[in-house]
Amino acid sequence: MASEQGMSGIDVRAMTCELQEKLPLWIDKVYQFDSKTLGIRLNGENKAKYLLFIESGRRAHLVADLPEPPKNPPHFAMLLRKHLSGGKVLSIRQHGLERVLIFAIGKGTTIFNLIIELFDNGNVILADEHMTIIKPLWHHRFKDREVVPGATYTFGSTDPTASEESLAAFLKGDERDLVRALAIGCMLGGMYAEYICKEAGLEKSIPSATADPGRIFSSLQALFRQVEGARTPVIVSKHCEPVNLRSGDETTAYPTFSLALEAFYPMHKAEKKATSRPKIAKEDRIRSHQQAAIKKFDRSIAQAEETVNAIYENYPFIAQVIGTLAAASKTHSWQEIEKRIRAAPSEETKKITTFYPGEAAVEIDIGKKVKIFVNESVEQNAGHYYDVIKKFKKKKAGAVTAME
Repeated sequence: MASEQGMSGIDVRAMTCELQEKLPLWIDKVYQFDSKTLGIRLNGENKAKYLLFIESGRRAHLVADLPEPPKNPPHFAMLLRKHLSGGKVLSIRQHGLERVLIFAIGKGTTIFNLIIELFDNGNVILADEHMTIIKPLWHHRFKDREVVPGATYTFGSTDPTASEESLAAFLKGDERDLVRALAIGCMLGGMYAEYICKEAGLEKSIPSATADPGRIFSSLQALFRQVEGARTPVIVSKHCEPVNLRSGDETTAYPTFSLALEAFYPMHKAEKKATSRPKIAKEDRIRSHQQAAIKKFDRSIAQAEETVNAIYENYPFIAQVIGTLAAASKTHSWQEIEKRIRAAPSEETKKITTFYPGEAAVEIDIGKKVKIFVNESVEQNAGHYYDVIKKFKKKKAGAVTAME
């Protein structure tokens, strides 16, 4: 069930199948419109042409038109063109019910994997045949995995819905009630979890360990068959769904899930640029850009000021973090320090969300996520954000002057 926030695992399953039905496909050209959106021109059999629009962390589907690309393609788009243009799409798959699309693309004797993550803070990643990352859209280090060149791309845990045996083992070991186990553990989401409980004839509030896995698996397979081969896409209220499971609700039907998603999602700013280009006087256009820039500078200044305030409001805690980690780093590696802290978490250490060994820094959550360098004092760390404030105030002053 796609929402304003993005597509669900079931939606990705439906889109995977819709795209698989277009195979064989070949990569024509790749575009990057901004820091999160990409477009791919695809060629099919009998001169068929398709346009895939990707908004990392949110959606991926076919569209009628792509936005106008920038005159100078970003580096990531050029890299994808170099490796993928002219390549044949060998397969399109989803890992379990994760919100991840994987395109396997063959070019010559080389196979590449283009990984499209549609979960929160999702990325777009080019990897080789063995899932070694060549280049992500942006580098990201999590506490349990790294999305950087040279690292191996890893997926989540095994899919509980892959077989009746897997489902039975999952339900037996889960301590939640049935509907929550299905919604979260099986990645179905709330609506589909409740639907499965109803179809299986089971009370959603029963402990998952007591549920009949055979009845649940049978209902899951029936839902998957609809999603994979008998889709009836609709938009209903604030959701877009690949199959119409509702009765009595007012819905709008579409022939394909891509058409439904394209109608459902509001136009992205890049799309607006492509489809609406009113003629604006040069002076007005410049003034409009300056006004937008000033608003952006004000937001950056406000964010930096909030961060400074958060640092001083949590002065004792940050000073303790700096002192403890600075001392520990003299006798232990950062990897050892992180391992020890993760092995024995406390209320204080849980606030340390990310380690940056190469910078002798950590990210802490004090209501705002703040990067702290342990070889610097609290005041010096706050000074970095004061420098940001100064920089954007200077830029704002220049923009204001230009408007006068």
